[in-house]
Amino acid sequence: MIEAVLNIVVDLSDQKLYAYSEDSVYEFVVSTGKPSTPTPVMEEVIDRKYEVTDLYGPGYYLHDVPYVMCFKDHAEYCIHPNTTSKPLGEPHSMGCVRMSTEDAGWLFDRVEVGTPIKVVL
Repeated sequence: MIEAVLNIVVDLSDQKLYAYSEDSVYEFVVSTGKPSTPTPVMEEVIDRKYEVTDLYGPGYYLHDVPYVMCFKDHAEYCIHPNTTSKPLGEPHSMGCVRMSTEDAGWLFDRVEVGTPIKVVL
């Protein structure tokens, strides 16, 4: 049986995502929004999951991105695999939370729609 993730915290100051299960805390290096397109501090829930989907916005179109988990505030943000060659651990996204493909797949398998996510400084 796969252990469910009950809560997610994204820490902008250390570029880490923490996934909390009933008995464990898992830590992942991520990349969040760059200064011109920051990932906002917020409390939300994962409201949609896509095994594979296209991501698009001003100035970008990404085809067939796997393991996408979306949450909303005034705009839409997602957790998904890193789609560039830029290293994780540094802010460089358009506001989404990027992870390694392996880590995104691990998290995708353990997160249900409705899981709380909190983005903190």
